[in-house]
Amino acid sequence: MSKTSEFCQIDYFYQYIFAAEVTENRARYWIGWTDYETEGVFLNANNGEVMPRSLYKHFVVGEPNGFDAENCLMAFVYKDTWNDQDCNREYCSFCELDKAPDIHIRGA
Repeated sequence: MSKTSEFCQIDYFYQYIFAAEVTENRARYWIGWTDYETEGVFLNANNGEVMPRSLYKHFVVGEPNGFDAENCLMAFVYKDTWNDQDCNREYCSFCELDKAPDIHIRGA
C-alpha cells in the first residue's frame, strides 16, 4: 500500500507556530505556491487552485517581485511573511501524508 504526500499549505497561525517550533525560529521553507505558468497568478502546487487574494496579506512589503526568475513562494518562519524566490533554492518544506490505514491484529 502506498502513501501519498503533498505540500502542507500553511495558512493558519497555529501552523506557523508549529513551523517556528520545529525549525527553532530560523528557517525559511517552501509553502507550495507557484506562478511558473502565469507571472503573478499563484497556483497551489497540490491541486492547481488559484491563490485567493486574501492570502496576499502574508507577502513582505514589495513582494512578490521576482518576475520570471522567482516563481515559488517561501515563508520566513519567524516573521509570518512570504516572499517569491528562485525555485532552485534549497529550503525545507513541510509535507502532509495521507492517513495511514488502521492496523488490525488478530490473535494474541
